[in-house]
Amino acid sequence: MAQYLYARDVITINSALAAVIQAEQTAHHLSPGDTIVLAARVCMQDPTYTWKPAGFNVVVAADQYVFSSPPAPGTIPGPGIALSGLTGTQGTAGATGSRGVTKAANPVPGGPGAPGGPGGPGGPANSITVLAQTLDPVNLSATGGVGGRGGAGGTGGTGAPEGTGGTVAHPIDLLPSPGGPGGIGGPGGAGGSGGTVTVVYVLAGHNGVPQFDAHSAPGGAGGAGGPAGAGGYSPDFGNGPNGNQGPAGQAGVAGHVSVSEVAQSVYWSTVINTFGAGSATLARSFYFRQTHTIDTMEKISAGRSRLLATAWSDRQRAGGRLGPGSASAWRPA
Repeated sequence: MAQYLYARDVITINSALAAVIQAEQTAHHLSPGDTIVLAARVCMQDPTYTWKPAGFNVVVAADQYVFSSPPAPGTIPGPGIALSGLTGTQGTAGATGSRGVTKAANPVPGGPGAPGGPGGPGGPANSITVLAQTLDPVNLSATGGVGGRGGAGGTGGTGAPEGTGGTVAHPIDLLPSPGGPGGIGGPGGAGGSGGTVTVVYVLAGHNGVPQFDAHSAPGGAGGAGGPAGAGGYSPDFGNGPNGNQGPAGQAGVAGHVSVSEVAQSVYWSTVINTFGAGSATLARSFYFRQTHTIDTMEKISAGRSRLLATAWSDRQRAGGRLGPGSASAWRPA
Protein backbone atom coordinates (compact mmCIF):
# COMPACT_ATOMS: atom_id res chain seq x y z
CA MET A 1 0.00 0.00 0.00
CA ALA A 2 1.14 3.54 -0.73
CA GLN A 3 1.57 6.62 1.41
CA TYR A 4 -0.03 9.96 0.61
CA LEU A 5 1.74 12.96 2.10
CA TYR A 6 -0.11 16.16 2.95
CA ALA A 7 2.46 18.58 4.40
CA ARG A 8 1.73 22.10 5.59
CA ASP A 9 3.00 24.55 8.16
CA VAL A 10 -0.50 24.39 9.71
CA ILE A 11 -3.14 21.76 8.99
CA THR A 12 -6.70 22.02 10.28
CA ILE A 13 -8.65 18.77 10.50
CA ASN A 14 -12.12 19.85 9.40
CA SER A 15 -14.61 19.35 6.59
CA ALA A 16 -12.38 21.26 4.15
CA LEU A 17 -9.56 18.77 4.67
CA ALA A 18 -12.01 15.89 4.25
CA ALA A 19 -13.13 17.41 0.93
CA VAL A 20 -9.52 17.61 -0.29
CA ILE A 21 -8.92 13.96 0.60
CA GLN A 22 -12.18 12.93 -1.05
CA ALA A 23 -11.20 14.76 -4.23
CA GLU A 24 -7.86 12.97 -4.27
CA GLN A 25 -9.64 9.65 -3.84
CA THR A 26 -12.03 10.50 -6.69
CA ALA A 27 -9.02 11.32 -8.86
CA HIS A 28 -7.56 7.87 -8.02
CA HIS A 29 -4.58 9.35 -6.22
CA LEU A 30 -5.65 7.39 -3.15
CA SER A 31 -6.75 3.79 -2.88
CA PRO A 32 -8.33 1.91 0.03
CA GLY A 33 -5.64 0.71 2.39
CA ASP A 34 -3.27 3.61 1.64
CA THR A 35 -1.78 5.64 4.48
CA ILE A 36 -2.60 9.35 4.70
CA VAL A 37 0.27 11.23 6.35
CA LEU A 38 -0.54 14.65 7.79
CA ALA A 39 2.74 16.41 8.58
CA ALA A 40 2.73 19.90 10.06
CA ARG A 41 4.28 22.19 12.59
CA VAL A 42 0.80 22.64 14.04
CA CYS A 43 -2.13 20.31 13.44
CA MET A 44 -5.34 21.94 14.64
CA GLN A 45 -8.46 19.92 15.36
CA ASP A 46 -11.81 21.57 14.70
CA PRO A 47 -13.57 21.03 18.05
CA THR A 48 -16.90 20.44 16.31
CA TYR A 49 -15.72 17.99 13.66
CA THR A 50 -14.77 14.31 13.55
CA TRP A 51 -12.84 13.20 10.49
CA LYS A 52 -13.82 9.73 9.22
CA PRO A 53 -11.49 8.64 6.40
CA ALA A 54 -12.95 5.16 5.99
CA GLY A 55 -10.64 2.55 4.52
CA PHE A 56 -7.37 4.41 5.13
CA ASN A 57 -4.59 4.36 7.68
CA VAL A 58 -3.74 7.76 9.16
CA VAL A 59 -0.48 9.15 10.53
CA VAL A 60 -0.36 12.58 12.16
CA ALA A 61 3.12 13.95 12.83
CA ALA A 62 3.24 17.44 14.32
CA ASP A 63 4.96 19.56 16.91
CA GLN A 64 1.46 20.30 18.23
CA TYR A 65 -1.84 18.51 17.69
CA VAL A 66 -4.31 20.69 19.52
CA PHE A 67 -7.85 22.01 19.32
CA SER A 68 -8.25 25.19 17.31
CA SER A 69 -10.49 26.48 20.12
CA PRO A 70 -11.54 24.96 23.45
CA PRO A 71 -14.14 22.18 23.03
CA ALA A 72 -17.60 22.60 24.51
CA PRO A 73 -17.89 21.55 28.17
CA GLY A 74 -18.45 17.83 28.62
CA THR A 75 -16.99 16.89 25.22
CA ILE A 76 -13.54 15.75 26.41
CA PRO A 77 -12.23 13.67 24.80
CA GLY A 78 -13.52 15.82 21.98
CA PRO A 79 -13.89 15.25 18.26
CA GLY A 80 -10.90 13.96 16.35
CA ILE A 81 -10.31 11.05 13.98
CA ALA A 82 -12.59 8.02 13.79
CA LEU A 83 -11.78 5.06 11.57
CA SER A 84 -14.15 2.16 11.05
CA GLY A 85 -14.17 -1.02 9.05
CA LEU A 86 -16.67 -1.55 6.29
CA THR A 87 -20.10 -2.92 7.15
CA GLY A 88 -20.65 -6.51 6.06
CA THR A 89 -22.96 -7.25 3.16
CA GLN A 90 -26.52 -8.39 3.81
CA GLY A 91 -27.26 -12.05 3.30
CA THR A 92 -29.40 -13.20 0.40
CA ALA A 93 -33.08 -14.00 0.98
CA GLY A 94 -34.11 -17.62 1.08
CA ALA A 95 -36.08 -19.10 -1.80
CA THR A 96 -39.84 -19.66 -1.56
CA GLY A 97 -40.94 -23.20 -0.80
CA SER A 98 -42.53 -25.41 -3.44
CA ARG A 99 -46.27 -25.25 -3.99
CA GLY A 100 -48.49 -27.91 -2.34
CA VAL A 101 -50.27 -30.61 -4.33
CA THR A 102 -53.88 -31.66 -3.79
CA LYS A 103 -54.62 -35.40 -3.83
CA ALA A 104 -57.37 -37.78 -2.98
CA ALA A 105 -55.14 -39.09 -0.19
CA ASN A 106 -52.03 -37.79 1.47
CA PRO A 107 -51.96 -34.38 -0.19
CA VAL A 108 -48.53 -32.71 -0.35
CA PRO A 109 -48.17 -29.59 1.82
CA GLY A 110 -46.34 -26.51 0.64
CA GLY A 111 -42.60 -26.86 0.96
CA PRO A 112 -40.59 -25.01 3.63
CA GLY A 113 -39.00 -21.71 2.76
CA ALA A 114 -35.24 -21.90 2.37
CA PRO A 115 -33.07 -20.35 5.10
CA GLY A 116 -31.69 -16.87 4.53
CA GLY A 117 -28.04 -16.53 3.64
CA PRO A 118 -25.47 -15.43 6.23
CA GLY A 119 -24.52 -11.79 6.54
CA GLY A 120 -21.01 -10.92 5.47
CA PRO A 121 -18.35 -10.18 8.11
CA GLY A 122 -17.57 -6.59 9.02
CA GLY A 123 -14.25 -5.30 7.77
CA PRO A 124 -11.29 -4.72 10.09
CA ALA A 125 -10.51 -1.17 11.14
CA ASN A 126 -7.34 0.49 9.93
CA SER A 127 -4.67 2.14 12.08
CA ILE A 128 -4.12 5.62 13.52
CA THR A 129 -0.68 6.81 14.59
CA VAL A 130 -0.25 10.20 16.28
CA LEU A 131 3.23 11.59 17.01
CA ALA A 132 3.04 14.97 18.69
CA GLN A 133 5.21 16.84 21.14
CA THR A 134 2.13 18.59 22.52
CA LEU A 135 -1.20 16.77 22.39
CA ASP A 136 -4.69 17.82 23.37
CA PRO A 137 -7.30 15.20 24.38
CA VAL A 138 -8.57 14.64 20.86
CA ASN A 139 -10.67 11.55 20.30
CA LEU A 140 -9.05 8.74 18.33
CA SER A 141 -10.89 5.53 17.50
CA ALA A 142 -10.51 2.58 15.15
CA THR A 143 -13.67 0.49 15.31
CA GLY A 144 -14.26 -2.74 13.45
CA GLY A 145 -17.07 -2.81 10.90
CA VAL A 146 -20.53 -4.04 11.84
CA GLY A 147 -21.39 -7.50 10.59
CA GLY A 148 -23.93 -7.74 7.81
CA ARG A 149 -27.55 -8.55 8.54
CA GLY A 150 -28.59 -12.10 7.80
CA GLY A 151 -30.86 -12.70 4.82
CA ALA A 152 -34.59 -13.12 5.30
CA GLY A 153 -35.92 -16.65 5.46
CA GLY A 154 -37.88 -17.76 2.43
CA THR A 155 -41.67 -17.81 2.43
CA GLY A 156 -43.26 -21.21 2.84
CA GLY A 157 -44.84 -22.76 -0.22
CA THR A 158 -48.54 -22.14 -0.89
CA GLY A 159 -50.87 -24.94 0.14
CA ALA A 160 -53.14 -26.62 -2.42
CA PRO A 161 -56.88 -25.82 -2.28
CA GLU A 162 -59.62 -28.42 -2.00
CA GLY A 163 -60.91 -29.61 -5.35
CA THR A 164 -62.60 -32.30 -7.42
CA GLY A 165 -60.98 -34.65 -9.84
CA GLY A 166 -61.83 -37.78 -11.74
CA THR A 167 -64.66 -37.80 -14.33
CA VAL A 168 -68.23 -36.60 -14.38
CA ALA A 169 -69.38 -40.13 -13.92
CA HIS A 170 -66.81 -40.92 -11.24
CA PRO A 171 -65.82 -37.73 -9.41
CA ILE A 172 -63.04 -37.83 -6.83
CA ASP A 173 -62.72 -35.42 -3.91
CA LEU A 174 -59.24 -33.94 -3.73
CA LEU A 175 -58.03 -33.03 -0.28
CA PRO A 176 -56.43 -29.64 0.43
CA SER A 177 -52.90 -29.26 1.83
CA PRO A 178 -51.49 -26.74 4.29
CA GLY A 179 -48.93 -24.07 3.46
CA GLY A 180 -45.29 -24.76 4.21
CA PRO A 181 -43.36 -23.26 7.11
CA GLY A 182 -41.31 -20.15 6.58
CA GLY A 183 -37.54 -20.47 6.46
CA ILE A 184 -35.21 -19.42 9.28
CA GLY A 185 -33.47 -16.09 8.87
CA GLY A 186 -29.80 -16.19 8.03
CA PRO A 187 -27.20 -15.64 10.75
CA GLY A 188 -25.72 -12.19 11.13
CA GLY A 189 -22.13 -11.68 10.07
CA ALA A 190 -19.32 -11.40 12.59
CA GLY A 191 -18.13 -7.93 13.49
CA GLY A 192 -14.77 -6.80 12.15
CA SER A 193 -11.72 -6.57 14.37
CA GLY A 194 -10.74 -3.26 15.92
CA GLY A 195 -7.77 -1.41 14.52
CA THR A 196 -4.55 -0.14 16.05
CA VAL A 197 -4.26 3.22 17.81
CA THR A 198 -0.69 4.33 18.56
CA VAL A 199 -0.03 7.60 20.38
CA VAL A 200 3.35 9.04 21.34
CA TYR A 201 3.52 12.48 22.93
CA VAL A 202 5.70 14.54 25.26
CA LEU A 203 3.36 17.07 26.87
CA ALA A 204 -0.40 17.35 27.39
CA GLY A 205 -1.99 20.39 25.78
CA HIS A 206 -3.83 23.23 27.51
CA ASN A 207 -7.19 21.50 27.08
CA GLY A 208 -6.41 18.47 29.23
CA VAL A 209 -4.59 15.17 29.35
CA PRO A 210 -5.07 12.82 26.37
CA GLN A 211 -7.37 9.93 27.23
CA PHE A 212 -7.16 6.66 25.35
CA ASP A 213 -8.01 3.13 26.44
CA ALA A 214 -9.26 -0.17 25.05
CA HIS A 215 -12.50 1.52 24.00
CA SER A 216 -10.50 3.37 21.35
CA ALA A 217 -10.25 0.22 19.21
CA PRO A 218 -13.37 -1.92 19.78
CA GLY A 219 -14.43 -4.79 17.58
CA GLY A 220 -17.47 -4.26 15.40
CA ALA A 221 -20.91 -5.37 16.51
CA GLY A 222 -22.23 -8.63 15.14
CA GLY A 223 -24.85 -8.37 12.43
CA ALA A 224 -28.53 -8.89 13.24
CA GLY A 225 -30.09 -12.21 12.34
CA GLY A 226 -32.28 -12.27 9.27
CA PRO A 227 -36.06 -11.98 9.68
CA ALA A 228 -38.15 -15.12 9.72
CA GLY A 229 -39.85 -16.31 6.57
CA ALA A 230 -43.68 -16.18 6.49
CA GLY A 231 -45.64 -19.40 6.43
CA GLY A 232 -47.20 -20.37 3.13
CA TYR A 233 -50.88 -19.50 2.58
CA SER A 234 -53.58 -22.12 2.28
CA PRO A 235 -57.22 -21.17 1.62
CA ASP A 236 -58.39 -24.08 3.75
CA PHE A 237 -55.82 -24.10 6.57
CA GLY A 238 -54.63 -20.52 6.74
CA ASN A 239 -50.97 -19.69 6.83
CA GLY A 240 -48.31 -22.18 7.73
CA PRO A 241 -46.00 -21.50 10.70
CA ASN A 242 -43.49 -18.72 10.40
CA GLY A 243 -39.81 -19.50 10.55
CA ASN A 244 -37.47 -18.28 13.27
CA GLN A 245 -35.28 -15.22 13.19
CA GLY A 246 -31.65 -15.96 12.49
CA PRO A 247 -29.01 -15.69 15.23
CA ALA A 248 -26.96 -12.54 15.61
CA GLY A 249 -23.32 -12.58 14.59
CA GLN A 250 -20.41 -12.54 17.01
CA ALA A 251 -18.82 -9.23 17.96
CA GLY A 252 -15.38 -8.60 16.51
CA VAL A 253 -12.25 -8.78 18.62
CA ALA A 254 -10.81 -5.59 20.04
CA GLY A 255 -7.79 -4.01 18.44
CA HIS A 256 -4.63 -2.70 20.09
CA VAL A 257 -4.11 0.64 21.82
CA SER A 258 -0.65 1.94 22.73
CA VAL A 259 -0.21 5.29 24.46
CA SER A 260 3.23 6.55 25.49
CA GLU A 261 4.05 9.77 27.28
CA VAL A 262 7.78 10.01 26.67
CA ALA A 263 10.82 12.21 27.03
CA GLN A 264 11.64 14.41 24.08
CA SER A 265 14.65 12.29 23.12
CA VAL A 266 12.44 9.19 22.90
CA TYR A 267 9.87 11.14 20.91
CA TRP A 268 12.42 12.11 18.25
CA SER A 269 13.77 8.59 17.94
CA THR A 270 10.18 7.39 17.44
CA VAL A 271 9.62 9.93 14.69
CA ILE A 272 12.86 8.91 12.98
CA ASN A 273 11.95 5.22 13.18
CA THR A 274 8.49 5.94 11.81
CA PHE A 275 9.69 7.87 8.78
CA GLY A 276 12.79 5.84 8.05
CA ALA A 277 16.52 6.06 8.54
CA GLY A 278 16.82 8.92 6.04
CA SER A 279 15.30 11.34 8.52
CA ALA A 280 18.17 10.74 10.96
CA THR A 281 20.25 13.27 9.01
CA LEU A 282 17.91 16.06 10.09
CA ALA A 283 18.70 18.43 12.91
CA ARG A 284 17.04 17.77 16.24
CA SER A 285 14.40 20.36 15.38
CA PHE A 286 13.21 17.89 12.71
CA TYR A 287 11.30 19.50 9.86
CA PHE A 288 8.42 21.26 11.61
CA ARG A 289 10.53 24.32 12.46
CA GLN A 290 10.53 25.24 8.78
CA THR A 291 7.52 27.55 8.48
CA HIS A 292 7.42 27.55 4.68
CA THR A 293 4.29 25.93 3.29
CA ILE A 294 4.59 22.97 1.00
CA ASP A 295 1.58 23.48 -1.23
CA THR A 296 1.73 20.32 -3.32
CA MET A 297 0.17 17.05 -2.23
CA GLU A 298 2.32 14.03 -2.88
CA LYS A 299 1.59 10.34 -3.15
CA ILE A 300 4.56 8.28 -2.02
CA SER A 301 4.85 4.68 -3.11
CA ALA A 302 5.62 2.09 -0.51
CA GLY A 303 9.30 2.08 0.40
CA ARG A 304 9.80 5.82 -0.09
CA SER A 305 9.02 6.92 3.42
CA ARG A 306 12.19 9.04 3.43
CA LEU A 307 10.62 11.56 1.06
CA LEU A 308 9.07 13.69 3.78
CA ALA A 309 12.30 14.13 5.73
CA THR A 310 14.40 14.52 2.58
CA ALA A 311 12.05 17.16 1.21
CA TRP A 312 12.18 19.32 4.29
CA SER A 313 15.95 18.90 4.64
CA ASP A 314 16.48 19.98 1.03
CA ARG A 315 14.19 22.91 1.49
CA GLN A 316 16.54 24.28 4.14
CA ARG A 317 19.36 24.26 1.57
CA ALA A 318 17.65 25.27 -1.67
CA GLY A 319 14.32 26.81 -0.75
CA GLY A 320 12.85 24.37 -3.21
CA ARG A 321 9.32 23.34 -3.94
CA LEU A 322 8.09 19.79 -3.93
CA GLY A 323 7.12 18.61 -7.38
CA PRO A 324 5.32 15.52 -8.59
CA GLY A 325 7.23 12.28 -8.77
CA SER A 326 9.82 10.63 -6.60
CA ALA A 327 11.97 11.96 -3.77
CA SER A 328 14.46 13.29 -6.31
CA ALA A 329 11.80 15.56 -7.83
CA TRP A 330 12.68 18.39 -5.51
CA ARG A 331 13.34 21.48 -7.54
CA PRO A 332 14.16 25.14 -6.80
CA ALA A 333 11.12 27.42 -6.65
